[in-house]
Order: sequence, then C-alpha cells, then structure tokens
Amino acid sequence: MLRGNPERLDFIMALPYLDLQKIVRSALGGGAPDTNIGFGNVVNMAGRDLWNAHQWNHRIRSRSSLNFTAAQAYITLPTDFGTMESLKGSTITRSTLLVTPATFDENVANGILPEGFVYMCCVTQPTQTSATTAMGAPRLELYPTPTASVTAALYMRYRAQWVNLSADASYPNVREFMEPLLCEWIRCWAMGFTEEDKGSTAQRLNDLRQSSIWDAAVNEDGLIQGDYGIIGNGQVQCIGAEPIDMFDNPSYTNP
Repeated sequence: MLRGNPERLDFIMALPYLDLQKIVRSALGGGAPDTNIGFGNVVNMAGRDLWNAHQWNHRIRSRSSLNFTAAQAYITLPTDFGTMESLKGSTITRSTLLVTPATFDENVANGILPEGFVYMCCVTQPTQTSATTAMGAPRLELYPTPTASVTAALYMRYRAQWVNLSADASYPNVREFMEPLLCEWIRCWAMGFTEEDKGSTAQRLNDLRQSSIWDAAVNEDGLIQGDYGIIGNGQVQCIGAEPIDMFDNPSYTNP
C-alpha cells in the first residue's frame, strides 16, 4: 500500500488542497495521471467516494434553520447537503412529515392536505439548467405551499457531502483523524487509474477497508457521540452500558 516518493512524509495536518494533489504525484512516483483526469479531479473523486463509503458521524452538521417564503413551495437546501438526518417544526404548532416524492406528488395531485399545521416534505434535485453548468443545490419541497414568509420555520440536521476543492489553499471539510485514511484513499484512486494491471481501484480500496487505518478512522468517528440517543420514556441507551438487573435477575422483564 505504501510506495512512491518520500515527499509524502513531509505533509503537515491539516492538509490543504495543494498537498492533497501532491499525494497523487507521490503515489505515482512523481509522475502524473492521465492528462484528461488531472491531480485535482483525482482528489475530489476520491473524497466523494470516501464520504459515501461509510455513515460517518463527523459529516453530521449542527442544526440549521430553514425559512418559509410566501407562495414558494420549496426551500433551497445548503450546497453541501448530503442526506437528511432530521427535520422538525420550530414550534409545537408546526410539524413536518417526510415522504417519498411519489407520495408527495400523489397527495398534491389529489389535493389531500395533511391535517393540522403539518407540512408534507420531500427532498428533490432541481433539473440541470444547462449541460455547461453544475447541478444546483437540492430542494425541500413543501405541501401545502406556505402563505406567509416565516424566519426559522423548520429546523434540520443533515450529513454533509464532500465539497469539491478548487483553490490550492482551501481545506477539505474533514476532521483531522480522517486525514490518514483520506491520504491513502487518494493514493488508491491515483494508482488505480494508472496501474490497473497491478490492481484495480476497487481492489485497492477493498484492501484498505481491511486495514488498521480504516479501523482507526471508523472507531474514532464512532466515539463522537457516546450514546444512541433517546429510545423512549426519557431513557438514553449508552454505548457499552446495559441494565445490570437483566443479567443478575433471571425474571427481569422490560418495563
């Protein structure tokens, strides 16, 4: 797994985009990937792939507030939005119901309104406006359409996607404990492009997922939150903790 130019040992955490591109060069022994791909594209493709390889906790962003705009049936989501974690109304009189796009469209077509102050929602991707422009930010569609503008109408948590890097001095949206794995992931992509006869990209990544580098990142990421959250009646299920009575008392039953 570790081969190439010794310059790779000179990198200092946290790594900016320029140094991540140097990892590509180092992995190829100082050479360059196919000129149609480029150092930067290898870095960004590897980053996107790593972000989707596991449900990383460090991707979960702090609570965001979403605003209603009068007569607008959608909310534009953050540009780094990846997947929805939770969506709640900001008051007890306003709630949400996340549904599939098919269910959303069926209710809109049939004029079936949710009961009470409930907004039916689904996440969609707007149509690309031109083949020469990138895809726009995803949207949260709303039904019924808000009749008034409301600041902080909804609260949302989401997992961020990889944000493409372009400026040499920019940094990836990554925690430092992830950087050793990110560096090796980039190397696998770089070498897979140019040395496929010695192992495809997928083969190299499968080997990496069996390594201590992968295990260390997964373990550290798993320690970000020390419990599984509320499980009912105000109880919290803590990692590594079990009710003692269920082991000591043979007649123990769940309350």
